[in-house]
Amino acid sequence: APRRATRSITLREACDAYWAGRRDITDAYRTNALRCMDMHIHPELGDKPLAGISRADLLGPLNKMDAAGLHDYVRKARLWLAAVLAWGIEQQHCEHNPAKDIDPEKAFGKVRSEHFAALQPHEMRELLGRLELENRHLQSLLAFRCLAYTWLRTVELRTLLKTDRIAPDLIQIPAGRMKRPHDHQVP
Repeated sequence: APRRATRSITLREACDAYWAGRRDITDAYRTNALRCMDMHIHPELGDKPLAGISRADLLGPLNKMDAAGLHDYVRKARLWLAAVLAWGIEQQHCEHNPAKDIDPEKAFGKVRSEHFAALQPHEMRELLGRLELENRHLQSLLAFRCLAYTWLRTVELRTLLKTDRIAPDLIQIPAGRMKRPHDHQVP
């Protein structure tokens, strides 16, 4: 027999409860998802009971995001809504997940993505040699060399702290600043 919703909560309450229970994600990811809901979804649907939300209801704010050119972000919003509604089904707050009925490949626009220019492996030696001839102490050149030698992400390099373990043979970034639950060690 299908599950029956015992008590419906609002979409805003469901979002808050779902994201509060996610211990497997970073605070930045949670903040991004909740901010998206606050900016784009909750103004129209936040006070609506979870059990009463339809596919058409969801398409309203999602189509507005798409029309504003937020083609990648609208896909994330639909995904986040689907996760909240799936949680709502399991907690018996609703019986159906209308976000899963929306095919983002057909419902929303796309833009051609442009890839950043990339060097071929055999071009690296020449580039590093040219950088060596430039001002050796210019911070951006030193940062580029550090990226090339360690393969850190730019955000990881930019956000290194004095409290991080930085030794000649190892950079260790604490788990609290990484997606994974363990320290990130870069030789």
